Amino acid sequence: MDWHECLIKYDRDYTLHFMDPPYYELEGYGIPFPIDEYRKIAESMRAMKGSAILTINDHPEMKLVFKGFTTETVEIDYTIGGSGTGKKRREMIVRNW
Repeated sequence: MDWHECLIKYDRDYTLHFMDPPYYELEGYGIPFPIDEYRKIAESMRAMKGSAILTINDHPEMKLVFKGFTTETVEIDYTIGGSGTGKKRREMIVRNW
């Protein structure tokens, strides 16, 4: 099932949802994930019964989409495929409480 169906099925007042959508403009999972999906996530986070933590790349558009949420930006070493060489990146941790 897609992320929204899963959220609806399991959302309860005691549920903690961990949301890890594709990085914006860096998708690559073979599934389209347009800007409207991120907006739908933000709307869902505002309306859900439970709590949610979301991680996403630190991108100006994502700052706009998730404006109003509690957000922390952290430095990460981003590696792909266990190559052992990381690139410094910034990631946002967004929560709805």
